[in-house]
Amino acid sequence: MTCKTLIFSLSVGILLQFLALVGHAQEPPSGCSIPNKKFSTHGTEEHHEEVEPFLEFPWDSAEHEGTTYVKAGPATLAVQHRFFGETVINGNTLVHVVPRFPGTLKNVFKTIGSSVRAGDLLATVESNQSLTAYAIKAEIDGVIIDQDATKGEFVASDKVLFKLANLDTTWANFVIPPRVLSLMLLGTPATVISQSTDARLESQITYVMPTLSDDTRMGHARLELPNKHKEWPPGMFVTVEVKIGEREVRIAVPESSVLLIENKPTVFVQAKSSDGNEGFLVRHITTGQSNDEWTEVTSGLDGGETVAFGNTFILKAELGKSTAEHSH
Repeated sequence: MTCKTLIFSLSVGILLQFLALVGHAQEPPSGCSIPNKKFSTHGTEEHHEEVEPFLEFPWDSAEHEGTTYVKAGPATLAVQHRFFGETVINGNTLVHVVPRFPGTLKNVFKTIGSSVRAGDLLATVESNQSLTAYAIKAEIDGVIIDQDATKGEFVASDKVLFKLANLDTTWANFVIPPRVLSLMLLGTPATVISQSTDARLESQITYVMPTLSDDTRMGHARLELPNKHKEWPPGMFVTVEVKIGEREVRIAVPESSVLLIENKPTVFVQAKSSDGNEGFLVRHITTGQSNDEWTEVTSGLDGGETVAFGNTFILKAELGKSTAEHSH
């Protein structure tokens, strides 16, 4: 064999070995599999691959635990602002009781906390001018909320002996930033929520202060609340939600559908595994506006997909257990 023939044979051999190696590299080794990845755009032009965890859990078992299902789709959400305030005595039912003439208190018949009717006798005063006694009576039905009257003391004609209030109604006063003050109109629907009892009441704005506060440079408004059963007593901190309109959104889900998982808003999307087992895809989403019933989904979910709502915490708990088992 000549030198040229030997060099040619070696070159051909090396080339054949290289092509064989390339061919093997393009095929996965026997016994391995490539995981399926979800290809998602969800409202953007940028494509990305993301592996979605699958929680195997029979759908009827979840229903027995209080979970139900709904298709994501369009919804009408109320546009509202939230403010904080406090219930106070209705100023239109507060009476300051003073003597008609200066004199000496001869008798005091009612004390702080006493319920009275209009015309009830509260005290008697002996006038310094005529030296005759005259009666001081309640002008309205209500309760004595403050008293500064002691038998035998001298009282001037401007001294407040009793403060009498009718507590059948109270006010909920709340503070408004100047930037939204123009949206607060008389009659605007509002919901008041007690921060103490979680009681809720649909109401409407009955007063908007025409000027800003000198101290806070904020606006003020109020609602009038029923209080015959003492459900809205003075001194209670409240949240006031004022509805100023409505907005159509393309995709929304019930508020209970959205849970925080890995510190991200997440929903459980009804699905089946590749082998047909029932369960849920654990889907991270981006949320927008929400109210007490619905939450807007701006990305991560398509219209028509079925999500769990109601008792979704059972699914979150099962996911936690599954994650813990796989980590060991």
